[in-house]
Amino acid sequence: MTNIIPPKPDPLEGVEQLRKILLSYDSSSDPHLRSPEWQAFEQSLTDRISAYGAATSERYGQKQMIPHLYRAADLGKRMLLKAGFSQPAAENFRRAFMLHDLGKTHESYRIENWTLPKQSDEVRLEKKQHIVHGIEILDEVLAALDEPSRTEFSDHPHVRMIRSLMLYHHERLDGKGTLGLPPESQGLLIQVACIADAYDGDRIHRPHQPERRSPESTIRRMMTDHPEDKYYAAFDPKVLCLLAQVVEELEDDEGLCARLFSEAEADYKTAPSRSHVIGRPII
Repeated sequence: MTNIIPPKPDPLEGVEQLRKILLSYDSSSDPHLRSPEWQAFEQSLTDRISAYGAATSERYGQKQMIPHLYRAADLGKRMLLKAGFSQPAAENFRRAFMLHDLGKTHESYRIENWTLPKQSDEVRLEKKQHIVHGIEILDEVLAALDEPSRTEFSDHPHVRMIRSLMLYHHERLDGKGTLGLPPESQGLLIQVACIADAYDGDRIHRPHQPERRSPESTIRRMMTDHPEDKYYAAFDPKVLCLLAQVVEELEDDEGLCARLFSEAEADYKTAPSRSHVIGRPII
């Protein structure tokens, strides 16, 4: 399948640069993000998602779109806290990641194809276009703002985080993600976004998946060692360990990490990194 070309201009934020952006502001106290203009801007985006979710609530799966955004964003925040990020930084991530599926509200995103149990390569490619459509929608809403809000918001680090998480939440360490982002260009933030989205998405009812997967079976599926499996070489074990620690607490499932990882690996700090895939530790 041909990879989707990201919109221009929107240069890839390097691993260290993306981390610096996340740490450069506090979304709970930033004056721009507390202004009435920003509140209206952010509300217009969330309203669009809510309206789309309500309009398709009777269609299979889409009624779960908004809960998915909340769950995935909260999961990502908890993973970053486990990794040692500050509360403000983790909250910045949560707020930015809440909009990662904005592109699914685009008029070209056809719900009837999304619900098919078996999909052609063309339909799969169409679905993956939502990452690009999300940027287009974001830019359209920004362009409609009056100055100085248009410039202030467009250049704000929070909007840069929103852009990056929209674009790169379907990447894989083997380079086979939606944009084919090379593993050396990925880091903890992108892997957390990809893992949080994949974990929650894999537990949603699908036409080909009538029974909801358990938390443990979902994580095992994501950490597979079998080359023929969907998620083989997709995620770093260190970040999957973060996920397991968070899920163990959320599900009140004491011993989950011990069942998934050896004693030496059950601590995020000592868990192995797939350095043979990416050439260096991801964190």
